[in-house]
Amino acid sequence: MISLAIGSVVVLAISTALYDLSKEQARANALLSLAEIQLSFQNALLRSSDWDQTKSQNPNMSCFAGKDPSDCSALASQPPQPLKLYSGGQLLYDAGNSQSGYDAHGAPCSTYGSSTDCIFKPLLNWHAECNFGIDPSCQSPLVVVNLTYTTTKNDYSSVNFASLGFSIANVPFALSSAGVCPAAPPASCPAGQEAICEQTGWTCREFGL
Repeated sequence: MISLAIGSVVVLAISTALYDLSKEQARANALLSLAEIQLSFQNALLRSSDWDQTKSQNPNMSCFAGKDPSDCSALASQPPQPLKLYSGGQLLYDAGNSQSGYDAHGAPCSTYGSSTDCIFKPLLNWHAECNFGIDPSCQSPLVVVNLTYTTTKNDYSSVNFASLGFSIANVPFALSSAGVCPAAPPASCPAGQEAICEQTGWTCREFGL
């Protein structure tokens, strides 16, 4: 009887260890999926053709979505707004849809908040910052896109989701302000950078992390 009891305890301990290992493996795989989602979003934002389509499909971006500068000063008082992100001509993710999300395998789903499988929701938003000192009409706002996540599963309550997100900034147009950048902007900037007028003069700044 004693040996049988000891055997049962050993079996239980092994079963518990295997369950915990399986649970940790599933958690690690889910976090890897979030990292892949992060990369896909980041690539869409950094790819100029995708970014152009994203701007054209988000109505509040209309003041800087065209080819010429226009007045974007109204954006300065607006809070962060959910982003519709496009890639390859298709909608990649609609942060404004409260049920859009991803499952633990990184597959998109449309039942966040009402399904046990659709457990992650990327919080993808954008806002504009204006430097009225050198750009009085905010014709070239700093456009900042942020990503973090929320989840319906308590298993991930200890995860630092900010580390799996990003903050990406872009300036749509290079503008000169009288007395600030009187000289012409640089003839060209390195690939992936744009000429931006700052208080110290023209500089090339990267659109990226």
